[in-house]
Amino acid sequence: MLNSYLTRKEQLILLFIAVALVAGGIVLYARSGSGVPEPAEMASPRQEASEAGSAVPLPSQEVSRESASAAEAPTPAHAMPASLRVAVRGAVYSPGLYTFDAATDPRVEDLLRKAGGLEDYADVSDINVAARLIDGTTLTVPGEKPQELSGPARIRREPTPSVPNPSQYTVSGWRPESLPVSGSAGTGPSEPRATSDDGLINVNTATQAELETLPGIGPVYAARIIEYRKHSPFQTVDELINISGIGDKRLASIRPLVTVR
Repeated sequence: MLNSYLTRKEQLILLFIAVALVAGGIVLYARSGSGVPEPAEMASPRQEASEAGSAVPLPSQEVSRESASAAEAPTPAHAMPASLRVAVRGAVYSPGLYTFDAATDPRVEDLLRKAGGLEDYADVSDINVAARLIDGTTLTVPGEKPQELSGPARIRREPTPSVPNPSQYTVSGWRPESLPVSGSAGTGPSEPRATSDDGLINVNTATQAELETLPGIGPVYAARIIEYRKHSPFQTVDELINISGIGDKRLASIRPLVTVR
């Protein structure tokens, strides 16, 4: 009946539209039923590698991070002594051994202040009060202490033994040949020089204080040397081995610094 109302041309158009609709439906059905993702939904290999890399670090990345952490770690500072122990003697009110905090960078002036200050007769003309203190050293402040004698009021000045200070504590810089010579100031009869022109200490004439400047020779050993030479002056430096307590090692350390005359 429909054919009686439509022309031949209109029938062909309707047939073409119907065929196109059927073909489109078949294509859509085939794509939806196959489960193959659309091209836009498929992840590229580069994207997959990028996502995997962000989740699990590669070995090379771990090494780089460890190297960076090691580089950023602070380098430990060199260990330094927590305290300094320095002795002072001579023309100060309170001679003795004093301890300082190394972090405060103590100076000779701090040591003198801690020792109660200088006596009136102290001579600090060759002492560098700004010098840094050195652990295990001794500072000697020279000076002539006045003493009253019995009887008519008279004053005699008794000099503090002049002991060379470490060169760092002096203004001039101490050298062995700068040791004082007994009797050179005209205060008494001239005595044999305790030091020779080459700066060596004559063990037969050196004072107690001068002997104590030798390495390893303290008050006890210096007194033993003086007592020994009273009975038998030294003929050679090697005879110091006869002093009780002076062995081969101690003798070797002082041999280059002494002489006999």
